Amino acid sequence: MHEIKVVQEIDSGHQLKLPYDSKCNGKHGHRWKVIVTLESKWLNDWGMVVDFTHVKAILKLYDHVFFEYSQAHTQVQFGTEGIVFVPFQPTAENLAQFFAEEIETSLASDPLYPHAISVTSVELWETPSGCTVYRKSE
Repeated sequence: MHEIKVVQEIDSGHQLKLPYDSKCNGKHGHRWKVIVTLESKWLNDWGMVVDFTHVKAILKLYDHVFFEYSQAHTQVQFGTEGIVFVPFQPTAENLAQFFAEEIETSLASDPLYPHAISVTSVELWETPSGCTVYRKSE
């Protein structure tokens, strides 16, 4: 089994809708540090699990956007002016899972990677002292 880690920082904002007083209820942004762990039993024709830059390009789609929770949307949708409507509360925990699913789905549909690639975890640092880790269930 081969395992790789890709690290990418992105800047984006969000606003939570919490039922208690919290500064997270206001619009705010973060410099997110995203650490993606991927694994595969096979390497591609060039000896790689995946080109690091391809994983980074997927994450960069969400650089300088604002994640907005919308009950009207059943799937993620890019709106105007950098708004990304999401059908979930855009907490760090939910965004880590979202990034894992986005990367895995994107790579599965890429003809450069005909072998199975699994995103085993996404570590998402919201601040220098706080992060969440999403681990894919077997």
